[in-house]
Amino acid sequence: MADKKSKREAIIYSALKIFERDGFHKAKVEEIAKEANVGKGTIYEYFKSKKDLFCQMVKHMMDLYIDMIKEIVEENIDPITKLQHLLNLQLELAKKHGALGHMIQIETIKSGIGKDIKPYFLEFRKKTIGLIEKIIEEGIEKKLFKKIDTYVAALFFIGSSNQFAFEINFVRNCKDEYDHEGKLDVEEFMNAFLKGLIK
Repeated sequence: MADKKSKREAIIYSALKIFERDGFHKAKVEEIAKEANVGKGTIYEYFKSKKDLFCQMVKHMMDLYIDMIKEIVEENIDPITKLQHLLNLQLELAKKHGALGHMIQIETIKSGIGKDIKPYFLEFRKKTIGLIEKIIEEGIEKKLFKKIDTYVAALFFIGSSNQFAFEINFVRNCKDEYDHEGKLDVEEFMNAFLKGLIK
């Protein structure tokens, strides 16, 4: 059973590499199988189609991200530090898999995969917001944060940190053209966000 799970994960991570490099349409199941060191037929023992593999890959990455957020929520540290760790996690993942996120957005529109992935995104969004709300609720209980609508605060954190992560990556990829390099500081971002939270 463990071997079956590890083989499935090997296929998913190989798919991640190929989809990230080639996009959904150009990616070939043969290439994914080669990368995973399995036969093409083995892919279809675990996944119904290339589209199913793509969708399951997206779900797998979302589940991993949720697990990472849960670890931060459960850490024995103050809520402010938890939010900082969460931002650092987002920046790290954007640096590592930013191209994948962009590709998923494009492919869900171009390939009509959106309806297949939508349930995963909705569940992911619900869990992410709920976990961030827990951090903010903890801050309110410890009288570190103002009494604020935790849902709105969580949405604001997600939206602003997503944009911040995009800006960081944009700076990294367009150093010559972008004139704000050096002005994007994690501490400054946190200070700006926390101004609306801290009592």
